[in-house]
Amino acid sequence: MKKRIFAIFTVCLLCALLCGPALADNEGLIRDDAGLLDSDEKLELEKLAAEVCDEYDFQLVVVTVNGTDGKDIAAFADELYENGGYLDDGAVLVLDMQSRDWYISTAGRGEYALSDYKIDLVADEVIPYLSAGDYFEGFRLFIEECKQHVESYDNGAYIPDDGDYHDYDYDYDYGDENRTAERRGVNPLWIPGSLAAGILSALVATGSMKGQMNNVSHRTNASGYTKKGSLNLTEKQDTFLYQNISRTPRPKDDSNRSGPGGGSFGGGIHMSAGGVSHGGHGGKF
Repeated sequence: MKKRIFAIFTVCLLCALLCGPALADNEGLIRDDAGLLDSDEKLELEKLAAEVCDEYDFQLVVVTVNGTDGKDIAAFADELYENGGYLDDGAVLVLDMQSRDWYISTAGRGEYALSDYKIDLVADEVIPYLSAGDYFEGFRLFIEECKQHVESYDNGAYIPDDGDYHDYDYDYDYGDENRTAERRGVNPLWIPGSLAAGILSALVATGSMKGQMNNVSHRTNASGYTKKGSLNLTEKQDTFLYQNISRTPRPKDDSNRSGPGGGSFGGGIHMSAGGVSHGGHGGKF
């Protein structure tokens, strides 16, 4: 009996030792210094972020603060991720309640999985909730939206640019079976062949029409093509056909680019003060 109790105690102790660091890591993924979440909301968000970390080896972090001690929020977010003991691949959303600024700093795979364009897509979903004060839903959507973009990037999602004739495949889901459709670039031999066929068709068509007009006599005066007395001009009028238009570029209005709060700043891959590469983008909420 004593041996059994000792074995159970040993197992429990080992579980506590092994799970302790994991729980600590999960808690570090949601840092609510501004006090926007209750304990249950924070635990649920930590669980969602930990699931992304376990499945994709990618850390999503949310940090809320009341001021950045005078630092630019982009530099603040970069430094926070670098010094937080997080994975090389990840992203942090920083929310400054004092300035109403938000910023997403990315690192490693996050620089590409969450490009400026992808961050804008995330912001379009998240910022309306943050502006309305529904912080839990905004942070939950941040984790879910980023998870989808990271998954897409890891699965090799690729959209070819215009003029890109490299071979690429599409996978289509037809329910019970998956089929792969392959799209290949234009064969250079098709172009002269198509031109030759078009010219030949045009020659045949115009030759046929020309043959039907052999009985038409040539006239040197336009009056020969009108019926006598059928044309009587009673009014003359000048019609203005052309005008010169000058165009002046209109300044871009980015006030709504980042949600209801408007405004955006940052963007692109850059080096932090610590010499670490980051991507990122931010705005007002």
